[in-house]
Amino acid sequence: MRFTFDNFVAQLVCPNCGAVSPDDHSTMMSTHIRVEPEMAYLGVGHELKFDLMTIDKCGYLVVRSPQLGESIHILQTWSCPTCKNWPQWAEIVISNERIESIASVPLNCVTLNCIHFIDDEVKDVVAALIGKNYAEIEDVCVIPILREVLTKSPSDPS
Repeated sequence: MRFTFDNFVAQLVCPNCGAVSPDDHSTMMSTHIRVEPEMAYLGVGHELKFDLMTIDKCGYLVVRSPQLGESIHILQTWSCPTCKNWPQWAEIVISNERIESIASVPLNCVTLNCIHFIDDEVKDVVAALIGKNYAEIEDVCVIPILREVLTKSPSDPS
């Protein structure tokens, strides 16, 4: 039986309420990154093989291309199961086809400069920040607009 997604899982500290999430699907970090997802829980230490050439078709926008041998950094949205605040952001680091770390991070210029890929749900955030409809923003414009907004506002926009 084929499923359509997997879930990244980790205990994450909510920056809104301070609660620590369980390392299960309650954070709603679903991903389509693997070629054959099977509703697996993907946590630190799990093997994670995926095709860098097709990641933009798996629900992620390219922020910058990773260099050969560099760890892959993905910024993923998550929701706090306690206060329901969304979006929160988690950085998933993948090294040698294994998940090395998953941690809650702010969406700011520093974070954006460190990552390679970002959950395409950031398009909703960008649309809200600039007062436009999601459909009015082309994918290629999302990262430049986000950079501009983050540069003007040092606080976390989410």
